[in-house]
Amino acid sequence: MRYGRRRRRNWTRASTSWLLLLSALGAFALAMGYRWLERGGTFDLDTVRIRGIRQQDSLTVCTILGPLFGTSIWRIDCDSIADVLTDVSGISSAAVKRLPFTAVLVTVELERVVLAVQDSAGVYPVSASGQRLPETFLSDTLPLVCTSVGIDEEIGARLAVWLDDLGPQGGISGMTYSSDGLTVVMDAGCSVLLSTGDLRRGWDGFTALVSAMDGIAEWDLVDMRFSGQAVLSSREPESMQEGEGS
Repeated sequence: MRYGRRRRRNWTRASTSWLLLLSALGAFALAMGYRWLERGGTFDLDTVRIRGIRQQDSLTVCTILGPLFGTSIWRIDCDSIADVLTDVSGISSAAVKRLPFTAVLVTVELERVVLAVQDSAGVYPVSASGQRLPETFLSDTLPLVCTSVGIDEEIGARLAVWLDDLGPQGGISGMTYSSDGLTVVMDAGCSVLLSTGDLRRGWDGFTALVSAMDGIAEWDLVDMRFSGQAVLSSREPESMQEGEGS
């Protein structure tokens, strides 16, 4: 009885040893086979599929991905490439994924453009986060803010958030930013001065004032920079202007 148990125990140990040996040999064979296939170029990158990019920005992306062609896709650090792409102006996020056996898939999400700014250097687009973007993002449909003092990223972000919430708005003929704040020129000729610290509060107060007064035709400037109050400047009657001229 003891002899039989010892034989079974020895057989189990021998079987386990053989299994471990076969597993090690199989892993070694697979590793060598992979190295052989890799050296033969079986996994070399030859195709890059890109989603979400515009034709105008394809050259920038291709410049980053171009040097990777001919490299084994298993030696490409997808996360690092995604980080490099995200640093490109106009790209908010990027993801890179390997596709068997010689391709990678790049999915890009572009910054959302909310407004355009015109300063002494020209016109440039601004994203929803306040980031200055390349001119290729410009569009005739973007609201334009003119300035002679420049707009930093923080102010640009505030303007972008407010304009994004405001949506398409009729009755506005132009906007100007200065050290005093944002001046919104209405089609009726009235100008509204808003504090960039709280654009929404100032604009909501102005629209409530317009509703209560049934129009703004007689006003020249409505200063909404101060909480809880509006400073109104009226236009001089045309008859008075003509009298002063004569």
